[in-house]
Amino acid sequence: MTQDIRQGATASFAIGDVVCPDATRTLEQVGPELTIRGEITMLSDHGAEKSAFAVVQVEGIHSPLIVPVNRLRLEPQATQSTAIATNDVAASNDMTAVNEVRSKQSA
Repeated sequence: MTQDIRQGATASFAIGDVVCPDATRTLEQVGPELTIRGEITMLSDHGAEKSAFAVVQVEGIHSPLIVPVNRLRLEPQATQSTAIATNDVAASNDMTAVNEVRSKQSA
């Protein structure tokens, strides 16, 4: 697959891939507007208030984060299901290609 990398395009990458400034300096510059996403693994009460906080596991952050539930923005289920389905199709296509190569090699 050829990527259409061009000026003005939006891209994603890991903090560890940043060359300049180094990852530590980059993290020091993170502001409160940075949005991250993760999986809610648990809900926690706050006194009499039920499920006031969510414990969220974020890929790339080594400890769970605790976030007030009223600050969370849930992603639509369809988006999550589509991402899973897309990965399933990609895996299926990869296996089809592997099987085709094996068939040609054994012929």
